[in-house]
Amino acid sequence: MKLGPSIIAWLSIAGALSLWTGVILFSFLIGSMTDDITALQKSAQSKGDQQVVALKMHNLATELAPLRTQLESTLQTDPLALAGLITQSGKDAGVSLRVSDAATENLPQLSSAIPGLAAVQATVVGFSAGADGSFDRLIRAAAFLETLPAPSTIQELDFSRAPHASGAAASTWHMDTHIQMLTASHISP
Repeated sequence: MKLGPSIIAWLSIAGALSLWTGVILFSFLIGSMTDDITALQKSAQSKGDQQVVALKMHNLATELAPLRTQLESTLQTDPLALAGLITQSGKDAGVSLRVSDAATENLPQLSSAIPGLAAVQATVVGFSAGADGSFDRLIRAAAFLETLPAPSTIQELDFSRAPHASGAAASTWHMDTHIQMLTASHISP
């Protein structure tokens, strides 16, 4: 049987079309497999990221456990000892720092600002204190108050020149301050 040129041409076109159809189907198959592999990689990466985050959180909790214990022991100082720290700071600076008022204060934003503080049952105690003396000694006392060995903050600090009285030195100054300290000690109302 002899094939004519037109039949060979038609067979060649049919073969080329079937080959191109195979190439197109193969490219769709490769694209679908690539999408599946990408989805699997993203899923594995997401699971891996979740495991890494969980591991980091566990490590952070483990590392912070001793610090939490240290914080709780630091906060166990009672208000009377805290007042003693304030008066000792004045003595160290060379002035008589008098604590004139101590009261518990409400700071509702404190427990939200410091995570885990609600579990410690901390209370803020505010102290008012005053002293008379030379300006440099009062500044030194204020510096000591800023670095008390207890969790505290100076809320108010006021310096004024004391009125010149008979027998008083001309360079006498007066300092008033309000200090807030954090304690976990039980305070009765």
